[in-house]
Amino acid sequence: MVRPTTLCLLGVLALQAAAEIPLSFPADERSAEDPPIVAAMRDQIAGREYASVASQAERLVADIEGRTDRYDRTLVEPLTLLGDARLGLEQHQAALDAYDRAKHVTRIAEGPQSLEQLRLLYREAVALDALGDRAGANERHEFAYSLRRREHGEGNLELLPAINDLIAWYRHHYKFRPAQILYESALDILRENYEPDDPRIIGALRGYVDTFRQRRFGTREVGRGGFRAWPPGANRDPPWYKSRSYSRGKKALIEILDLIEDKTSSTDADVAAACLELADWHLLYDESGLAMRYYRRAWSLLQSDQAALEAEFGVPTPLYVPRPDRRTKAVDADAPPDGVVVLALTITHRGHVVGRKTLRAEPHNIMEFKVRKAAKRAVYRPAFADADPVRWKGFELEYRYEYLDDGRVAWR
Repeated sequence: MVRPTTLCLLGVLALQAAAEIPLSFPADERSAEDPPIVAAMRDQIAGREYASVASQAERLVADIEGRTDRYDRTLVEPLTLLGDARLGLEQHQAALDAYDRAKHVTRIAEGPQSLEQLRLLYREAVALDALGDRAGANERHEFAYSLRRREHGEGNLELLPAINDLIAWYRHHYKFRPAQILYESALDILRENYEPDDPRIIGALRGYVDTFRQRRFGTREVGRGGFRAWPPGANRDPPWYKSRSYSRGKKALIEILDLIEDKTSSTDADVAAACLELADWHLLYDESGLAMRYYRRAWSLLQSDQAALEAEFGVPTPLYVPRPDRRTKAVDADAPPDGVVVLALTITHRGHVVGRKTLRAEPHNIMEFKVRKAAKRAVYRPAFADADPVRWKGFELEYRYEYLDDGRVAWR
């Protein structure tokens, strides 16, 4: 399915910690010069009438070629729509062929560095990704970014949408260091053009921190990554570079807290949220003393709102719940295609798991051991009572999974 999307603000990424990033392309702008048949086909694409559009586009391409030649500029729109229709029909190689030809005609008419080819580059990336050629898709994304960077110039506010698009691509494929490089560039631009407490700066800082968190504590899906990536124009890290995830994330979260505190419109809830982010960060890295300082401050700020207090501190909050090893032993042919393991955990006042009791395991004894082993490494924000962390017994944790043909499991 072709899913047009708009260029979102950098701050949105910060709120999508491990969320799926839609790998689509910016929606085309309608032109008053478009022939009625082209406008109608665009509407049909939006309505998912892919087969009808494909046949119409093929006829239109043949008609234009018969009247002119294979490189006529008016071929670009029908070829693009033909690619969109084929992409909707999941004919990915055929879609790629149509896009490539449209791009070739565009380059002949507008030049090899023309921005007119951007929409085709993003479409090609979608088709290549669907074909499993993620390196090829990455090349299209990075080339598109280099064109936009060349057009707007380094450090230009108008470059932010291009930075945002490439960040989305990198994060979807777990390329966290390249994404961090882009976040740093974006923050330089934002600080140059906006007031320090602008929500766009805070949003970009949160996204930057989240790349460190996902790199260290995130889960990864099969079928992503597997290619080299680096933002065009960015210097490579020197051999002595170290990630220093804890200190870099801490510094950014302290900056967020300071910005929110200095903002006159900030509420106690806003400040408490920033304190909780910083406290959770410390706890993930086993700095429980610093974590408790900020948890208690958040508790104090939320005292007048019992509902918020209960939501944040009433029960343990998962911060890191690792997935078990995907490999499994042979499963009986009569076994169900999926399974579930439910545990009752005992969580200390420092957020560590010290007790695990199996409440349910179906099929019996297939994944139970691995689930129990993984659960031991989980980290939780502890529950609080009267501003103090408390031990919690009986916290339920459920793992659901299904068996794959290659002998592994996929976690839900």
